[in-house]
Amino acid sequence: MNHFFIRILSLLATVLAVCCILSGVTACDKDTILQNYNKVLQAGGELALTPDAALQGTRVPGEDGYTGSYTAAYHDFSGTEILFGGTALKRTAGDTVTVSCTLSGTGGHAKVLFRSGNDAPKTLLEDSGAFSETLTLPAGSNSIEIALTGYSGEFQITVL
Repeated sequence: MNHFFIRILSLLATVLAVCCILSGVTACDKDTILQNYNKVLQAGGELALTPDAALQGTRVPGEDGYTGSYTAAYHDFSGTEILFGGTALKRTAGDTVTVSCTLSGTGGHAKVLFRSGNDAPKTLLEDSGAFSETLTLPAGSNSIEIALTGYSGEFQITVL
């Protein structure tokens, strides 16, 4: 997850510099600057997601980086896939998502995690079973990921 924060911090530093320059050069009001800053944050947050080509399964995107579906069949796989999330100050589609997922494991260990800001990750599901809950997304960094160690099994998740 360190690469996630490094990417975000680099992007934020660049955005802040651009905003400072633009606010001195243009006649943008505070709300316009904040809206544009939020758009850049959202785009940057999507860059932190695991690229489709690096995923073990198939992700179908939803209306933004926070939503969609993902299905995978793992065979003795170890690694972490950051599936959904973003870094918006204010998400256009609201501050909640409904997560429904199932894990059917035959070996190894898997955890579906919700990360939010600096809070400790919340385990949504571990190894095998089903989970469904509406999560509140505070402003800032939020992600849903799966962490696997030698895991074999199937995984399906839908975030609406």
